[in-house]
This record gives sequence, structure tokens and C-alpha cells, in this order.
Amino acid sequence: MDEVKLPYEESLHRMTKVSVNGSLHWLTWKRNIFAFDVKRESYYLFPLPLPVSEGNDNKDVRLNEYKGKLPMTCIDRERNFMEIWIMEDHDRKQWRKKAFDKHRGFNKEKPPHISPLAFCNADVC
Repeated sequence: MDEVKLPYEESLHRMTKVSVNGSLHWLTWKRNIFAFDVKRESYYLFPLPLPVSEGNDNKDVRLNEYKGKLPMTCIDRERNFMEIWIMEDHDRKQWRKKAFDKHRGFNKEKPPHISPLAFCNADVC
């Protein structure tokens, strides 16, 4: 395999990689997903869903694995909400928003550091 070269000013986020559909996935600092196909030894870069990639930098975005799919949580501390997106079609990179939760108890001066620990078997979380 050739050396991996990312676009200028793009780098992998330090968060743990996620293995889904034969590929390892990482978030990047420019709000993309870097995927490495283990069998083909190839890689590709694709964007997050537009609503997640837009706006403020105060969003906590994390990748997960659930039932062989690639879900992503997005917690927006500035606007006090959390969304869960699931990549429904890995080949076409099609995302669908599965859940939305407005957190009324967030304190904007000192927002809580919350993130889902796991996804359970109730279709969403």
C-alpha cells in the first residue's frame, strides 16, 4: 500500500477508531470521516452529514458501531441538543437522523460532559 496522504490541514482525530463494514473509521479535525478498507488496503475520505458539519465548533461528535452500521452522536452544547445519525448505506455514504433530544438542563456556562456509553437493542439507543 502507498503512503496515506490527507488533504492540506486535515488530520485524524485522536479518538478511538471504529470498525464497521470491513473498514476502520476515524473522525478528522475538518469534520470528515477517514475510512481504511482493511481487505483492499485502500482509503477514502467522506463528509459528515451537513447539519453535523455546519455551525459552531462546540459540537462533540463521536463514531460508534451498532448492529454492523456506523452511527454517530452529535452533542451541541451551545444549542443544548443531541442527535444520533446512522449511515444507512455505507457504499453511497447516506446518513439518516434517528433521534433528537433537546436537553433543557444544560448550563451554558458549565455544560456537562456527557456522551453515550453504548447503544442497546431498542432500535435507537
